[in-house]
Amino acid sequence: MAGKLSFYRHAVFNADTRQDPVMVHIALLIVLPFLVFSNTLDNALHLDSVYRVGQNPELEQVRPMMRHFTDPRTSATLPQLAQYRPLLPLSLSINAAVSDRLGLDRLTGYHLGNIAIHVVVCVLLYFLLRELLQHWSGLALPRKRLTRIAAAVALLYAVHPVSAVAVNYVCARDLQMMMLFLVASLLVYTRMRRRGETVVGWGAALGLLALSLLAKQNSVVFPLLILMFEVIVARSAIGDWRMWVRVSGFAAVVAGFFVWTEFVLDFSDLDQLKAESLSPWLYGLTMLRVHVLYYLRNAFWPFEMRALPQIDAATGPLEPGIIVGAAVVLLSIGVALYLWRRLPLAAWSIFSYWVLFAPTSSIRPFRFLAADYRQYPSLAFLLLLLILVLAAVKRRGAIVGLVTAALLYLGVSTYIMNRNWRSEESFWAQSLRYGGTPLAHMNYARSVQKRDPLLAEHHYRETLRRVPDHVYAHINLGMFYIQSGRAEEGLALVRRGVSLAPRWGLTHYWLAQAFRALDKPAEARMAMRRAAELDPRHLDYQYETVRDFQRAGKASASLPFLRRIDRIYPGYRDAWFLEAYALQQTGDWPVAEQKYREFLVQQPQHFQARFNLAYGLMETGRCQEAIAEFLEAVKQRPDYRSAHYWLARCYRAIGDEPAASRHSELSGFSAPGNK
Repeated sequence: MAGKLSFYRHAVFNADTRQDPVMVHIALLIVLPFLVFSNTLDNALHLDSVYRVGQNPELEQVRPMMRHFTDPRTSATLPQLAQYRPLLPLSLSINAAVSDRLGLDRLTGYHLGNIAIHVVVCVLLYFLLRELLQHWSGLALPRKRLTRIAAAVALLYAVHPVSAVAVNYVCARDLQMMMLFLVASLLVYTRMRRRGETVVGWGAALGLLALSLLAKQNSVVFPLLILMFEVIVARSAIGDWRMWVRVSGFAAVVAGFFVWTEFVLDFSDLDQLKAESLSPWLYGLTMLRVHVLYYLRNAFWPFEMRALPQIDAATGPLEPGIIVGAAVVLLSIGVALYLWRRLPLAAWSIFSYWVLFAPTSSIRPFRFLAADYRQYPSLAFLLLLLILVLAAVKRRGAIVGLVTAALLYLGVSTYIMNRNWRSEESFWAQSLRYGGTPLAHMNYARSVQKRDPLLAEHHYRETLRRVPDHVYAHINLGMFYIQSGRAEEGLALVRRGVSLAPRWGLTHYWLAQAFRALDKPAEARMAMRRAAELDPRHLDYQYETVRDFQRAGKASASLPFLRRIDRIYPGYRDAWFLEAYALQQTGDWPVAEQKYREFLVQQPQHFQARFNLAYGLMETGRCQEAIAEFLEAVKQRPDYRSAHYWLARCYRAIGDEPAASRHSELSGFSAPGNK
């Protein structure tokens, strides 16, 4: 280990000054993250990743790609989680296809994809920092030393536990991609400002910002970053019309994005995420406390980071935590103003840190008061500020030792904390260990339900004690009681959950599951149909409704739901087979035949589809064609007597009595079975 640390120290800080160590730095930025995150590949899906990744049928096919850009509902199976981030489901569907092609487990593939994106972010950040430090910082330091400062910041960012949240949380890929394109756009712009503006450069910078917005809307603050760069770092005058033209170009991209989403798509991410329970005033006060006592602490002491931390909303401006938070924010702004002329890059870093937090953690109320991954974009600028402060220290050996120790501390911390993401139980145990919300208690209860029913019931009850109208807790506790033999009590709780959210397909889906567990198929069918109608894009709801109707012998009633599946995802599971069967039952044989044949191209070993096709051909007088299909069916299942029986009938119809007799013997002269 000492030898490795010596190598890192030499590579980052003491490489031969006659050579630019850029390739060594890039190698470290690739190798170190893969080492630190090597224990994440089997980590489970958590929170929104369940609905955006694990249960999202939109990831089953890559094309047509444009559906993600015109329909926000492709982003999640739960309508209340739908958000306009088209690059997220698109990248995940490509990831899934590549994993399938390589024979790789999809979960492993998703984690590898997140690590790879993070590596690209870190490499781009390294080049952006080189550009800023060497050409815009005004630091009187050798070029090679500035390059090593860039490497130090990028490496710390690469292995930091805050970055680990974005890597482990699969659906936080949207934030990773937002950061990737934001950094790339900044890099293109700053180089273009130094070398000269070109049409190609402007096209690249604006296009990269557009991609950043399509990944996640946090980059709406990008024009403000550019404005601050121009005024603080590039020393542009406030009255310089050319500066305002530059800023306006990026503002136009942001405005165009909002015109597209708000007026063309009639969709707003902010409306999906907003919290009605807090005013902007109280939310802003709460953020003052959260920024200092939670986020800044996590940057240096990350071990209490957790999902859904329990944070009490502010009640007024005179709370001690709020006063401390306000003092820190004001002090940081004062420091930035002091450094404006002396060290402009440090001043810009301070302002950028706060600006990148602004979309989620300023005065616009969001559903959750804190989420660890929100610090991912801002962290890079905090680390840059810290390293710039260290660069002022005269003792170079002390700087090297501090940065090396920080790399070791953060890398080991991240490797250890990756284990919290291993399973639902370990994930939610971490949350409750340091204080989690009622939802954290509910999720922990689900994770331990099989192992420790009494513990699970305790946490379900704790959730309802804190939030008496918690929809998920009513449903989960109700299902738990039904499975434990407390049928009536459990059904009442599930019904209560439905009454609290009657417009959610999810609540009706679980009511259907409750009725199924209680052997009430008619009630289950009605509830499942309601779930499918409320959430028409949820393919599993449509599919389960189809199965319920067909089990009840109501094939024609299943057709509208099958057609809905076919519009969204042609070839989903065995939907073509079920549609063909329903059409066959309702007398539309030509279309049924087409569907059977399409399905058998997809699943040639599906015996029942082969048998049904053969039977339909026989019924329409096409015995020669039917014989070929029946023979294929008995090849797959030689002991299926109904197939032999109908083969005998077909051979007899075309006058082949020996073959008819042979198959009659194999059938045992039994009556034909049902299709």
